[in-house]
Amino acid sequence: MKKSMAVVASIVLLIVALSGGVAHAQEPTKWIYAACDGCTYNVTTAHVLGFNDGWSAATPGLLKMYLKANHTWLVLTDDDTGEVVFSLSDAQIAGMYGAVRYGPPDEVMWPGWACPMPKLYYNVWHYVPGSLPAGHYTLVETWTLDHPVNDAMHTCTIDGKPAAPPPSLYWPGVIISTVHIVVS
Repeated sequence: MKKSMAVVASIVLLIVALSGGVAHAQEPTKWIYAACDGCTYNVTTAHVLGFNDGWSAATPGLLKMYLKANHTWLVLTDDDTGEVVFSLSDAQIAGMYGAVRYGPPDEVMWPGWACPMPKLYYNVWHYVPGSLPAGHYTLVETWTLDHPVNDAMHTCTIDGKPAAPPPSLYWPGVIISTVHIVVS
């Protein structure tokens, strides 16, 4: 299961990188992948912070099944004061998903991906709260599924090796990702 989640995390990270997002013209945006459990991001007070996550699947139907099953909550806490900087509810995040996008596997994911289907489908949400003052912060993303979800990535390969073990099925449950942010 951990290997499958690592594959999913890698997949979503690349999707997020490829999907772009809303940026403020006056300052660089530093995108923080909310599901990057254990990651530390070092940013400056000049950065506009953007948070994002998403999902990819082999068919639009599998992506829709994920969107129906998924619930995500996000909380950013100031480690120095213990105060909550912001929190996003499941309903707020659900409203932030953009349009379903698609493209060839080696463009949606990265070079070396091959799948029996000509397109992969993905969907990403973005949240841009702005800059943070200097300090240490912890971002916690809590993610649940109401029912099993299959992304069919087990049918794909990366440089000829399976992208995920079959059946790439994710069971209902809770996944918590913790991201550390250091602002200087």
